Amino acid sequence: RLARLAAGRTALARRLAGVAVVPRALAAAYAAGGVVGRASGCRFDARRDLDGPLYAGLPPVAAPGRGDALGRLRLRVDEIGDSLGLLRSLLAALPEGEVAVPLAATTGEGLGCAEGAGGTHWHWLRLEVGQISAAFARDPAWLHWPLLEAAVRSGEVADLPLAIASFGGSCSGVDL
Repeated sequence: RLARLAAGRTALARRLAGVAVVPRALAAAYAAGGVVGRASGCRFDARRDLDGPLYAGLPPVAAPGRGDALGRLRLRVDEIGDSLGLLRSLLAALPEGEVAVPLAATTGEGLGCAEGAGGTHWHWLRLEVGQISAAFARDPAWLHWPLLEAAVRSGEVADLPLAIASFGGSCSGVDL
């Protein structure tokens, strides 16, 4: 139903069109990921661009380039279907037997990322003899809040709740 509401010339689509536009150049300057970046025309997707064969079945990244709240909603709706298909294929390919393995108690550090609903989540971890000694997580909201500020600067006050919701940012994400 949400797909039908966002797809056509409905009251919802008319209301969201042109709200909180993030130009592609600004999204690229802030390395905006997730729906915020892709709706502005940036094509980065951590699942496809960094991980390799696990996500080989991921459809091409849609990057409509509208950069407004309507573009973000339409992209979210499209990606829900893509994600469900991806989950089905990953579950079907899950091997029989144990899915957990013991890890060596080693020392080292690593960087990882995961594509989430709000964008790319980065995390760094240091181990000392198998125990976590330091960690840092970066939520996509770090980059999206300044973009939201720029996107609403010339908009209507009444559009602010729509703009905030269309970004899907976590207020607590910047506290990580």
